Amino acid sequence: MAGYRVPGPAGMANNAAVDAGTLGRTATSRPGPAGTQGGAGAALNERPMVKSDARLDQIRALVQANNRSSLAEDLIICQIYMESRFDANARSSSSSAKGLMQVLVIAVKQVFQSRKEKELGHKIQDRKTLDACFAAGKALHASPAILDEVVNIQIGTEYMQCCLDQTSSVEGAYKLYRGVSNGMYYNKIKSAAAKLKTNPGDMNILLDMVK
Repeated sequence: MAGYRVPGPAGMANNAAVDAGTLGRTATSRPGPAGTQGGAGAALNERPMVKSDARLDQIRALVQANNRSSLAEDLIICQIYMESRFDANARSSSSSAKGLMQVLVIAVKQVFQSRKEKELGHKIQDRKTLDACFAAGKALHASPAILDEVVNIQIGTEYMQCCLDQTSSVEGAYKLYRGVSNGMYYNKIKSAAAKLKTNPGDMNILLDMVK
C-alpha cells in the first residue's frame, strides 16, 4: 500500500515580476505555494525594514543553532530576511504565513508527517496516523509557539529539507518552497548569500536584496 504524501503546489506560476519575498508582495500578486509562502498583503508591506547589524548577528546565531536543513546558514539568513524582514511577529493578511520564515500551516503538517515517517522507518500507511500528524501540525501553527524564533526557524528549515528531499536540488527546493518556477526567488537569495558569506555582518547586502 502506497504511503500518503502532502502534495506540492498544484501548479508553479512562471511569474516574470520581480520577487522581493513575502513582505515585498502585494495581496494581488501572491503565488500561493504549498510550502511557506503566501501573499503578505498591504498590512505587512507597511512594516519598516529592519536595518540593524545587531539584529543580523542575532539571526545568524539563531540559524546556527536551529538550522535543521543541509542548506548553508547564509542562504537561510537571506531567506528569512526576504520573507519577514527579520520580524518574528510577521503575519500575512491573505494566507496562514507566520513568523520569521512565514510558515504556512500546510508546511507544518508536512514536517510532522515527515517526522513520523522517520520514526516509523517507512511511509505512513493509514489515514488515522496521517490525520494525527496533521492535527498536531495544525495545533502548533495555531499556537503562539509558531512565532517563537527558535521554533519558527526549526520548522521552516525542516520544511526546506523536505523540499530538498523531494527535488534533489537547492534551486528546485526553493522553487517548491516559493511556488514559482522562474527561479527569481532563489537567484536573489543565492546572490545575496554569496556576498554575505564574504561580509557576514553587512546588513546592506540584505537591504539591497529586497530592493
